[in-house]
Amino acid sequence: MESADLNDKLFYILIKKQRQKVNENVQTLKVNEKEVNGSEKLLEAWKDHFKILAIPEDRDFHGNSKVNLALEQNNIIENQIKKGRETLENTDNSEVQKAIESLNIGKAVDDNGISSEHFKYAKSEVTPILVDIVNDIFNNLDVPKAMKCGILNPIHKKRKG
Repeated sequence: MESADLNDKLFYILIKKQRQKVNENVQTLKVNEKEVNGSEKLLEAWKDHFKILAIPEDRDFHGNSKVNLALEQNNIIENQIKKGRETLENTDNSEVQKAIESLNIGKAVDDNGISSEHFKYAKSEVTPILVDIVNDIFNNLDVPKAMKCGILNPIHKKRKG
């Protein structure tokens, strides 16, 4: 036989093997140093494996809580900023009144029901309170949690084309 005939014969043998029905399922699976057999146990082992992968671990390699490490890191960064910070100058009534005058009207209210119109119409009454709040933020370098929340409204736009 010539080599061309052998190559053709080998080619058809490989195709025939690929087309044969072969049991492709895994019969034994090793999970956590234990061998698992049987289709039901295999399915459970895979399910447990992917459940573990889906849940983020709360600990690092040394057993420390990642949340505690992140909080500690934030405290260190905050202390470094406060040590080396330049002092912010306190604001005064004229700056706050100028900011109030530049507010846009007709905007949505916040989660307490307060809109920019409330500030504009009560400018003389709220200015001293706002000056105290802003100066407190400047001095402590911390915004109160109540001022960090808001309302997000998605605006759906029409698709073109």
